[in-house]
Amino acid sequence: PLSALALDARDFADKLSSTLSVVAGYEISFKNATVDGDTITLSDWSIPALKDNKATQILNTPIVFFGVKETGDGGFSAKTAKFEDIDYTDDGINVKVIDISISDILIPANAEEDILGAMVFYEDFATGKISVSKDGEELFKIDSIIADNEYTDDKSVFSGTFNVNGIFADLSKIEEEDARVGLAAVGLTAIEGDISSNATWELADGRLRMDEFAFDFKNIGRLNMVVDFSGYTLEVIESITNINKELIKIDPTSDEYQAKSMEMMMSMAARMSLNEFSISFEDYGISNKILDLVAAQQGTTRKELVPGLAMMAPMFLAELEVPELQSEVGQAVGAYLSDPNNIEIKVKPTSSTPIMAFVALANNLPALLKLLNI
Repeated sequence: PLSALALDARDFADKLSSTLSVVAGYEISFKNATVDGDTITLSDWSIPALKDNKATQILNTPIVFFGVKETGDGGFSAKTAKFEDIDYTDDGINVKVIDISISDILIPANAEEDILGAMVFYEDFATGKISVSKDGEELFKIDSIIADNEYTDDKSVFSGTFNVNGIFADLSKIEEEDARVGLAAVGLTAIEGDISSNATWELADGRLRMDEFAFDFKNIGRLNMVVDFSGYTLEVIESITNINKELIKIDPTSDEYQAKSMEMMMSMAARMSLNEFSISFEDYGISNKILDLVAAQQGTTRKELVPGLAMMAPMFLAELEVPELQSEVGQAVGAYLSDPNNIEIKVKPTSSTPIMAFVALANNLPALLKLLNI
């Protein structure tokens, strides 16, 4: 009886591999799988498609799953999974990652048939500090990465957040002198900030809305994107997954690979519609520094430089023969350059519009721009 109730570590490893294959698009296998009560340890894992890529060497650490149980349908659940800390050095470069964990794991019995279950097989992912050093000197670090997934009881609406906290990059150590001097000239000897995003996915119509994908950096600014599509359904995901499985078997430099990649993009475009897209920038002082630097290099002042720059943007648009857009761009760019605060470009068609409608107008720019409703 005890033997019959014991967890099957190999079955767990194989079903996790199948789940990761659906999510990542290529095979991830675990050679060693051991069990101790409700704890399963997987180690010596490989990604054949990546061969001896350094990333696979860095990531190849034991993973311990705690609180593992079999589910009624033949799958598995686990309370948490913890990775062994990474400490990898090659050619003087050291990479360290600590406290990597995944929580609330649910591995489907058959990932090929349960693509939705494979896509959201965990609720929380987190790391502690990530650092990159050269010859003992830290060049780059991240304090933490945190991702949270949530869904309604009927699994009809999914939402997720993703945060990269405490980013720091030492720009004073850039080896290329021109780049280092240029960055220092606008006061950038380091990059400090965060990246954050949140998104919602409605299964019924495949509406995927990302309300925030923001890069927020001290002394630079906050760049944010909003994306809103419809039609990102399970059928589309399944089609993409199948094409991905074929792509990993093909030489990336071949014509066949390019054709398959185009097939994947067109498959998505044929089924999806655009509701809205926008990109905005809130300035924290970098624009004035760049304008001052360019003016000094040209032997003039920012006050004299800005009017000329403001005229250039609408001039570039003149050949598009859309005077309303040309005027709007001229006013917005002129206002921003005169007093940099924030600027946003938004594409919002009057109604949800199939992607293929934009593709069909690729050779008719005035009509395309009118449809985009910039």
